[in-house]
Amino acid sequence: MPRLPAPVAAYIAACNAGDVDGMLAQLAQDALYQAIHGGEITAEAVNRAEFEHLARALPGFTSQQLSVTQAITVGDTTALRLRRAPVPCPQDTPTPVREPSQDPAPAWMQATPPRSGAPARGRAGTALFRLRRERIIRILVSD
Repeated sequence: MPRLPAPVAAYIAACNAGDVDGMLAQLAQDALYQAIHGGEITAEAVNRAEFEHLARALPGFTSQQLSVTQAITVGDTTALRLRRAPVPCPQDTPTPVREPSQDPAPAWMQATPPRSGAPARGRAGTALFRLRRERIIRILVSD
C-alpha cells in the first residue's frame, strides 16, 4: 500500500477489519462523508454520529476490502485510487437475510460479479480524505 497519512491508513485498516469504532476514532466530530455514484450523492453523513449510524446500518459498508492502488497527498488532502472487493464469507456462515424494509446498499458498495471462471476483482473507485489536526474531516468516495 502506498504511504498514507496515519489517520487515513488507520481508517482503511479499520474498514477492512469491519471495525466501525476504529473508523470513528479517526473522524472529527464534524466530519462530512459523501458517497457519489453516477453523479448523485447516494449516501451522506454530516457528523460522526450520522456516520456511525450509516456505517452500522448499511449492509456492505464494512463487508468489503479496500485496496489502495495509488495515492497522492498534498497538504491536508489525500486522493486515492481504490479497489473494493467483497470480504469472502466462510462456507459455513449463512448469508444474512435483509429485512424488506431496509434500503438496498448503494451501488458503490456492491462488488462487481466475477465473469464465469474469473476471480472476483471488485470495483475501482476513488476517495478523497481531508484532515484537520490529525483527524479526518471529509471523506468523499466515488466510482
